Amino acid sequence: PFVSGNVSLHNQSGERAIPPSPMVLCAGVLRAVETAVGQGLRQPGDFLVLVGEPRDDLGGSAFVREVLGGDGGAPPALDLALEARLQELAVIAAEERWVRAAHDVSCGGLAIALAEMLLAAPGGRELGIEADLSVLEVETAAALFSERPGIVFAVSPERSSGLFQWAREHALPAWPVGVVRAGAGLRLRLAEGLAEWPAARLREAAARPLERLWNEEPE
Repeated sequence: PFVSGNVSLHNQSGERAIPPSPMVLCAGVLRAVETAVGQGLRQPGDFLVLVGEPRDDLGGSAFVREVLGGDGGAPPALDLALEARLQELAVIAAEERWVRAAHDVSCGGLAIALAEMLLAAPGGRELGIEADLSVLEVETAAALFSERPGIVFAVSPERSSGLFQWAREHALPAWPVGVVRAGAGLRLRLAEGLAEWPAARLREAAARPLERLWNEEPE
């Protein structure tokens, strides 16, 4: 069902009207609560595996709007059959205990998804990420910020074969993009070299926009 129309707190962003944003409500059944999987990293040494569509399109992305100054354009076309298989894998991976964490690639792309997984580590654990995005074989901006559908799974090494085999048998592209490491921080190997952000800097960056919006002065 469509649960609402425009879901903004106010209908203007500066001098621009906010486009209508219908939200589609999706509900499901969790058969066993102990199989629930969160987005926070949990164990050093876990593999980080991206499953979904290639990172080859920046259409509709926050990167185009916020960094390049464009209107974002239309989002990439959605392969509904592939998306259905991806969601089926997510359920199976949780129920079979293949994965310890999972997070969708959405607003901001893969770079934001990885940062959010790092920051969501439970109990203040000092966990970080070492990733090599060259395996995606696309330009750096697309590797970091493409918002084509995908899920990043944190997979225990001894159970990773089940995830890769299921993805292969169901024609789902899967890329081993990195590992979870001890020590808080995000380290990405890109075509241009190594980029690194301490966890404290990521937390500050994540908190700043909300503070700025909360304290926005009325015009």
